[in-house]
Amino acid sequence: MTKKVDALVIGGGPGGYPAAIRSAQLGKQVLLVEKESIGGECLNWGCIPSKAIIEAADKFHEISHEVPDFGIEVEGVHIDAKKLQEWNQSVTERLVKGVETLLKNNGVEVLRGKARFTKPREVEVSLDSGEKEQIQANDVIIGIGADFATIPATEV
Repeated sequence: MTKKVDALVIGGGPGGYPAAIRSAQLGKQVLLVEKESIGGECLNWGCIPSKAIIEAADKFHEISHEVPDFGIEVEGVHIDAKKLQEWNQSVTERLVKGVETLLKNNGVEVLRGKARFTKPREVEVSLDSGEKEQIQANDVIIGIGADFATIPATEV
């Protein structure tokens, strides 16, 4: 059975999820398909986790090198890599849940799986469960991100 929606958004990263939310705010029935994690590369593996680690490194530097200038002595300052990683993961999870809440609160339906066009404006979604779902949409927004281009016979 084919499900019909006003707008289908493929990709739940920094391009896709705002497009889905805005489309829903404009009164569209919106379905978003994401194959991995809502938020995309930046939120889950790139910008946000790396900035959280940089923030922790800045705090370590401040305690180790700047605080003593104020007459505060701290001995035995060290980094607990396991706790740092757990904290970093909690930051990412909290932000992903925030985006998922925004999608839900704006009435955006989310499907986990891979989308493949079968016809113009028709997509087959291979769900994580192994099932397939047919989607027909008046409008389709493709927000799947990008990879760098590779040049044949060249290794980087």
